[in-house]
Amino acid sequence: MLASEPNPPVLGLTASQFLALSVKDLAASARWQQQTFALSVLKDLPSPDGSSHTRILHSPVLVVELSHHSRARSIES
Repeated sequence: MLASEPNPPVLGLTASQFLALSVKDLAASARWQQQTFALSVLKDLPSPDGSSHTRILHSPVLVVELSHHSRARSIES
């Protein structure tokens, strides 16, 4: 892009985007995603045994799947 361009291109979402993350704190992560990207809860899917929990958040242009697994560990741990 040249400085002389009158209308520089705008970076943004142009179609539905999908992102899946494994998170340590599902509630805090979901809250941050909802506030930051104006998302609402589409599905909330706790496992029957409590070992995992997935929450799917969405907007017209973005779907975010957050998963928490109680036995998951960081590769740095």
